[in-house]
Amino acid sequence: AGDTIYSASKAAVISIVQTVANQLTGTNIRANAVCPGLVETGMTKLVFDMADARGTRSKIGQLNPLQSGDGPEGNGLEGKA
Repeated sequence: AGDTIYSASKAAVISIVQTVANQLTGTNIRANAVCPGLVETGMTKLVFDMADARGTRSKIGQLNPLQSGDGPEGNGLEGKA
């Protein structure tokens, strides 16, 4: 259930920002969302552990533009994970 809740909330953030950006058209105000890729935290530990066991850790994050699955220190989330 954790993955479903996480995915739904991330999609909601994107949708809210798109709606706000649309509502602010013509005001010179921009709306942006920051959605980091997979970050190694307590919530995703199992994913990273399974990838380590299979030797596929390097494939984590291959779909995100930076080509990385990183820890909190690499995503500007120091001390916030």
